[in-house]
Amino acid sequence: MSGSASDDILEAAAKRQQRKVPHTSTGKDDLINEMTKVSLRGSNAQVSDIPDFGSQMERPRTSRRARSRTADNTANDFIDNSQPLVPFLLCRCQNQDLRTMVDSSSPVSFINKDAFLMCGYSLDQMEKVAFISSTNPSLKIIGRMKNIPVTVGEKELMLDVFVTESGPDLCFGVDILTTYRGVLNFAKRNLTISGHQVELLTERDVPLRYRTGKPAASM
Repeated sequence: MSGSASDDILEAAAKRQQRKVPHTSTGKDDLINEMTKVSLRGSNAQVSDIPDFGSQMERPRTSRRARSRTADNTANDFIDNSQPLVPFLLCRCQNQDLRTMVDSSSPVSFINKDAFLMCGYSLDQMEKVAFISSTNPSLKIIGRMKNIPVTVGEKELMLDVFVTESGPDLCFGVDILTTYRGVLNFAKRNLTISGHQVELLTERDVPLRYRTGKPAASM
């Protein structure tokens, strides 16, 4: 047999032998195989229990609503829930107690129709006007009354107010606060009006629908 033919036979035999050698895994496969051997010794573990180290672990998704709730809870940690978010004080009109809101966002002052009638007035006594507040569309104004005597602390004030279908008993808006030089002091929790100081009501004395967490726009 010639040398070239012998070389061809040897080369073909080497290729056949190479095909018989099993493929050797590397990298991640080696790591998983080794961990499988260790984890199966003396345990009931399965190969499926081995994590895939090649995949990237994703952080659990947090919904936008859940993130918003978390932000709200964080903000609430800084709110003193023992005090109302909307300042109220106690006034008297015709021997009737009126829980009065102090609202510098309202350009006008007003009295609730029920409180108006409770103080002994009739709807016929008021000047008839009808419009919707631009700052609070849910507030329907039905009339106006001038020179209502309202006692604030020990001071009696003569007030011009609008009459509304809803809202608090009485509300001091920008018009009254400006006329009588009203100044709110949240640190001392009082209102100075016409040079006279009046304490603000605590949370338990404020009408339920105006307490902490209740939006004023819904009242």
